[in-house]
Amino acid sequence: MAYSLDRSIYAGFGVTLPILLWDALRIAVPIWLGVRIIPDMRWAWLAAAAIAVLMESTLSSVFPWRLGYLQSQYLWTYQAADIFGPSWSTLTAFAHAGLNQILFVTLFGWFKVPRQADTGGFSVRKDASFYRIMPVMSVCTLNLAYSVFALAHWQARLSSDANEIIRVGLLQVDPSFVESRDTAQQRTDAMLGKVDLVFWPESSAGTYATDLYDLSTIESIFQKSQDPERGKLLWPNSFCPLIAGGKTYVGDRENPVATYVSAMLVNEHQQLTDRYHKRYLMPFGEFIPGASLFPQWKELFEMADSIAQGKVGNVLKPNASIRVGAMLCYEDMMPAAAESFIDNEANLLACLIDGSSFDSATTLRQHRKLAQFRAVEHRRYLLRCAATGETCVIAPTGQVVARLPPQQDGTLVTDVSLIEDRTVYSRTRGVFPLIMLFTLGLLDQLGRRRKLS
Repeated sequence: MAYSLDRSIYAGFGVTLPILLWDALRIAVPIWLGVRIIPDMRWAWLAAAAIAVLMESTLSSVFPWRLGYLQSQYLWTYQAADIFGPSWSTLTAFAHAGLNQILFVTLFGWFKVPRQADTGGFSVRKDASFYRIMPVMSVCTLNLAYSVFALAHWQARLSSDANEIIRVGLLQVDPSFVESRDTAQQRTDAMLGKVDLVFWPESSAGTYATDLYDLSTIESIFQKSQDPERGKLLWPNSFCPLIAGGKTYVGDRENPVATYVSAMLVNEHQQLTDRYHKRYLMPFGEFIPGASLFPQWKELFEMADSIAQGKVGNVLKPNASIRVGAMLCYEDMMPAAAESFIDNEANLLACLIDGSSFDSATTLRQHRKLAQFRAVEHRRYLLRCAATGETCVIAPTGQVVARLPPQQDGTLVTDVSLIEDRTVYSRTRGVFPLIMLFTLGLLDQLGRRRKLS
């Protein structure tokens, strides 16, 4: 945080610690409260999971973490997100933790207390332990069974060519250097005849006025663009549609009314036909949380531009059949961002990312893991086009099927399917938290009856 804010390590700690403490409370409170609602070990994990899901669904946070994202490494843990959404992973995280806890306590209970005589084929202690483990084991087993089915179903479907297939080219070029635009053009020109659609990462396309539509001449660009790429042709040898990340501004070039981070759709004739403006802004990079209540906070954080917030999740349409939900930066971590594009009939998801300020490949990998949930939730291909990584293609199963190594320039050319189906979650989102609320009410009643008895 100190590096991102260009401040001392003490300022970095001052900003980071409240965020960490808030997220720590979101983990600790469900466990603490859950065991008080129902101390019974068979159900306490479920009460804690229900509280965690409700907190994730109602409380705001600076960054969009969910406890279940800890399981992002294992595809089989969150395939049911296409039914219940990302919070399903939080439920299964508590289920796996509850299973481990019950097994641990049971195992040590067997060692500490002598087993009683067998009754009906099982010892009395074994009967009690088996009964205690049944609820959590049922959830884990059903989740695993559905995951096996879903992975097999979607792998078979994707290999059957039932959907329209297009070839895309993803460019990974760090926009931080003077020669970056020339490098991007040269690498894109090399894809001639190989792709139907090209993607450039965030910050690669320059800054243009919102009323600029013609990118074919230097004169038109010069009048309605800003430094450092003012007047420079975006892609002179264009041969197919391009979706590129940059900025757009409203009003005067020297003193704009508003500046947006945008995904721009440019056709093969170098006409800028549509834009999407980023709606979920990066805390401390594009806006200061709480600045509306405490304006003096803005003086503590220097930002190159004051970024305005987009309002509409409009899809970009390179042609009649392709409808792209083009997210920007860390929007692919935000379930609501992808949801709005699916509502507007996107059949392909993408995210344009800069990320050049992060030197660690671990950070880039963590970002990609959280993005994998969006592909599963909506059963769409998700294309990640990042300046320094991870540029990759994520299948509707959540599996990364192609990628470029981080921190290296490169191009990735691959085929993807355009999928039109809507998942259960995309049609009924918001239902799972209600199910958890109802479940919590039942557990509360069960806990009260046990206390009375």
